[in-house]
Amino acid sequence: MGAIGEHADNLWTVFLTLPVITQSAIIILLVFGITAHVAYGERVVHDGPSILTTGGIFFTFLGIAQGLYGFDPTKADASIPILLSGLKTAFFASVVGVFAALTIKLRYACFGLPTRRHDEKTEGAITLGDEHKRIFSERSVGCGL
Repeated sequence: MGAIGEHADNLWTVFLTLPVITQSAIIILLVFGITAHVAYGERVVHDGPSILTTGGIFFTFLGIAQGLYGFDPTKADASIPILLSGLKTAFFASVVGVFAALTIKLRYACFGLPTRRHDEKTEGAITLGDEHKRIFSERSVGCGL
């Protein structure tokens, strides 16, 4: 098995050891991220990153709340695993939400918006993609960063 296959197996093993709420948060954020890439366009570029980041923050607070809810200060030793379980949700949800948002931003920075087919309705209209090309055509270096 190659190095990529071993890393994928390790990620899957880690995923399976996470609490169910953390797994759910990761799946929800990944589904929204993939959906954003499938429906990629001006609206996704504008709204997608903030929605994904906000989703990550929501699950962060949910995970912290879950951990604190189960924490009993009078039985701190027994409560630490519950607190850590909630913090796992918080950490992983934040990472996945920000990662998904970054993929949209990087796609836009590297490739811009998809070009639309020429039709009579858009003839002569200037799109965000046209403006992007016009503005960055002279100074485009690498991924446009």
